Amino acid sequence: MKIKNLATILGFGVLGFNNLQGQNHSLEPIIFNSKYHSEHTNAIEQYEPYNRQEISLDSNFNILNAGLKEYLNKIYLVDQKDFFDSAVVGHAHPYGGIICLTEYFTNEELFHEAGHVRHLALNEINSDFSKKWEKIANFEYRVNNSYKLKDELRPFIFPDVFPQNVPTWEDGTTGPNYGCLSSFSKEFFQEDIADFVGCLGYEETPESLKKIIFRKDKEEKNKSIFDILPLHLKLEIVPAYFSLYFADTTDHRYKQKLDLLKEYNFFTKEEHEKLSKDLGSLRYLLKKEE
Repeated sequence: MKIKNLATILGFGVLGFNNLQGQNHSLEPIIFNSKYHSEHTNAIEQYEPYNRQEISLDSNFNILNAGLKEYLNKIYLVDQKDFFDSAVVGHAHPYGGIICLTEYFTNEELFHEAGHVRHLALNEINSDFSKKWEKIANFEYRVNNSYKLKDELRPFIFPDVFPQNVPTWEDGTTGPNYGCLSSFSKEFFQEDIADFVGCLGYEETPESLKKIIFRKDKEEKNKSIFDILPLHLKLEIVPAYFSLYFADTTDHRYKQKLDLLKEYNFFTKEEHEKLSKDLGSLRYLLKKEE
């Protein structure tokens, strides 16, 4: 399941770029909120989904590689209200190779949900992918370790989704840590997997993102909220949305997870090489602020 990204909450492009972005639980409440199961499945009957052939031909979806399309049977574009949860902008159904997105979905959301579908399918055919992932992760995914977000970050880190508390690490940060890409994926390994796949949809490169972080010459009337923030605050916010670029490469779990995703055809060879190259490429910016 994918929750609203920063650009969605603050207004599309308000930061100057378009897409900032355990084990014992069953998949359904993680990937498909069972609380709204019947309401949602009834609501989407009014929509005509994209079928396998249309997914392969449509320019919005043909960015998906063959592995991510292999088990993907239907994509529904639905109104936000028909998710029955204002925080959710996409999810994968636990059966049938089905994902639902809003009309204004981002590439990151598309890849994220397609990653869920492939993962579900691999489990269905008794693949050992999940077992290998958990061994690499060497991490206890759990829900009961949320902490209070710093007040100065609250307007920028999913304020509508978690108005009181957000899942954070012990130090109050939300970016990559412990081999996970964010504190939002530390609760379920299914979300950890999908977040790595979602990196294929990043709409900013490390180079373009660095220019945005240090941008100073924008005209006053065109400055965004992000532009006027102090550098140290920018460098606390951005890793929550482009976490791959800020991962600690001395923690070999990040690279091992990328390699495993390539092994099981979530990534092509070219995609794997690009993500491996970008992994941790902006981490040095955080060290400058320490």
